[in-house]
Amino acid sequence: MHYLGNKLTFDEIIWIIKKNRNFEDAISAGEAFLNMPGLNLVDINQDLLALSMNIMKRYKTSPRDSIHAATAITQKANIIISEDSDFDKIKKLKRKSIIDFKMH
Repeated sequence: MHYLGNKLTFDEIIWIIKKNRNFEDAISAGEAFLNMPGLNLVDINQDLLALSMNIMKRYKTSPRDSIHAATAITQKANIIISEDSDFDKIKKLKRKSIIDFKMH
């Protein structure tokens, strides 16, 4: 299986786990993310940011969500794993919850 993300994905994983659990669990999750087989970390470049601006304007999403959506769209990924229902507005993406993802 192939997975993709960007540097913000790494940041958000660590931040949310540290916020909801503890620092040690956050570090473990960050290491697991970086060592995940099939992981492709996409660079955030000017073209990706331009697309994220268009997504932000069209769907009224946050800058971070727009960057994640732009990353998925540019890499032709049609599924995004998130608990954030804002991604449901973006027609080119289908959102799955982390629970649904873990079951498959």
